[in-house]
Amino acid sequence: MPQPIMSQIHANRPLTNMSVAYRQSDKDFITDRVSNVVDVQNKSNTYFKFNKEDWFRDDMQERAVGSESAGTGFNMSTDSYQCRSYALHIDIPDEHRENADDPINLDRAAVDLLTRKAMLQRDVLWQSKFFATGKWATDWSGQAATNYGAGQVKKWDLSGSNPMMDCEQIKLTVHTLTGLRPNVMVVAPDTHAVLLNNAEILDRVKYTQRGVITNELLASMFGMDDYVVANAIKNTAKEGAATAFAGSRVFSDGALFLYKPPAVGVEVPSALANFQWSGKSGAMKGMRVRRIRMEHLESDRIELSFSYDLKLIGTDLGLFVNDLIG
Repeated sequence: MPQPIMSQIHANRPLTNMSVAYRQSDKDFITDRVSNVVDVQNKSNTYFKFNKEDWFRDDMQERAVGSESAGTGFNMSTDSYQCRSYALHIDIPDEHRENADDPINLDRAAVDLLTRKAMLQRDVLWQSKFFATGKWATDWSGQAATNYGAGQVKKWDLSGSNPMMDCEQIKLTVHTLTGLRPNVMVVAPDTHAVLLNNAEILDRVKYTQRGVITNELLASMFGMDDYVVANAIKNTAKEGAATAFAGSRVFSDGALFLYKPPAVGVEVPSALANFQWSGKSGAMKGMRVRRIRMEHLESDRIELSFSYDLKLIGTDLGLFVNDLIG
């Protein structure tokens, strides 16, 4: 297959800007919102991790006159990230461009579609890495029984359930392990629908000024900085199938409680991070759009590439609860 020469390939900054703007405005996808974004210049690298146990020992001692003070210290380990590059393209034939009322709209439509597919793929990956059992130090589950053991709560769609009390117990559990409380709550859309109709929540809403349940109100009621509904939908039907669209929720029946610091930095604990390789030529926030002239196809190729690594940083700074719906 003929290959385009270098003069026919360039990173298109206006289209890249368009793509980044679209990514930040689409509220259906959650990765940027609930993950600390770390722009990196190297595709892979190592970073330091402070050992948690050293920061919680009560080492301070009374000092006798003329004696040395008690000593302490901390240990560090290293971990690494490895940004992977994902890419997809759309070819725009010259005939389509020549027949379009506004040729630039074809580029915009291509970038919008590619960006949405990039965001969908990243949320699908985020769900598989974080919104599941066996990923965090602690998992809880919903139960229909009347007697509950450790790490069990009454399913939130059952009479007598109290999600807000469950949330307080979850925050205490994480706080005991880390000294920090979860401040972000991520729920699947079906779990969110159950919470909107939970009797305990509806009873408390009656005493608010608005009396309308919003995500902001739920964040306040649960004592969270952010309450996020993961609304991503994917089409599971293959192209050309008899059923053209088979919508499926990416996130279902669960809630994740995690700690997200206001900003990342040295000595700043975080549940997870989104490393974005911005050092790649022409990339912004890990994303790059190129227009490539495909002369043998008489087409312009719009290609979007996305380079990132979704990394679980602190397994004890998150707690996942599954099976909350009876």
